[in-house]
Amino acid sequence: SRAGSLQPNRRWQPIGPFKYRGTRADDPNDTIPHERRRSLRAYRWFCAWTNNTDARASNSLDVYREAAPGRGYVVHYLLDFGNSLGSLGTKPKYQSDGYDPVLSWAVLGELFFTAGIRYRYWLPSQRSPYLSVGMFEADIFDPGRWTPSMPNSTFAASTPHDDFWAASLIARFTRPMVDGIVASANYRKPEAAQYVAEVLWRRRQKILRRAFARMAPIADLEVTGARVRFVDLEWGDGGRRSGEYVARWQDGDGDWGETSVHRRTEIEVPRLGGDSPFRSLEIRRRLDERLGPKVVLRLREVGDQLRPVALERSVL
Repeated sequence: SRAGSLQPNRRWQPIGPFKYRGTRADDPNDTIPHERRRSLRAYRWFCAWTNNTDARASNSLDVYREAAPGRGYVVHYLLDFGNSLGSLGTKPKYQSDGYDPVLSWAVLGELFFTAGIRYRYWLPSQRSPYLSVGMFEADIFDPGRWTPSMPNSTFAASTPHDDFWAASLIARFTRPMVDGIVASANYRKPEAAQYVAEVLWRRRQKILRRAFARMAPIADLEVTGARVRFVDLEWGDGGRRSGEYVARWQDGDGDWGETSVHRRTEIEVPRLGGDSPFRSLEIRRRLDERLGPKVVLRLREVGDQLRPVALERSVL
């Protein structure tokens, strides 16, 4: 974010925070309701990863940037991450932060009708041994149950496709990257920095497992000639993977072919004949005794080249 360097002038004018629902009435370019924007629905997973529990609309800023006299556009910023990791601003987080909202009628009702006997699942969580870290852990953390301090209906509207989009970005943070980011915080104790990096890495792994259990972690598909290359986002970093893929292809006449590719992320699509120039390539990863979710790439044959037409992802 460049928000820290912004100074109000003729070319940059702050116009207040954005809302997580609806649109800005004073921005003619803002035509998509914010609760339908993938970037905002998926922002939940970045908050869950870093335990940023204060994801309110007031922690955002819209700035009007003038590109030419009388013409411009709005730039959106996220602000104030003081409630991330184990911090609650100027003190350590409460034990319930990230697990229960500040006020939840569902939780209050459960405690009332069970006379407080029902054990909250997060109570076994332990504060870190370092004062500079506070309450930040990965043992009890469950990505699907994580919640900000104040309910956010846009977060609650996230879909498996939003989850996959967020996970596909989080997956690109390698362990050296995470270690380097934490090192830049200059913790006084190296052990504290190591603790934070380890918790971030383990929370990352849990988020990836949850998202990629429902949608295949296959991305960056590239077509060259008759070869299709792709990236497995869980490959080689401790994520759950088998290294074996099952590829099926279909020509326009409905004929199928199939092969298994072991520890390779490149598949050659053969010519199956038929009158139609269209082909379909289906890729699945083998998980134990079953096949994972599929990715289907629609292709069109142009001369001796295959051109991508569409990409479809199934959801389990």
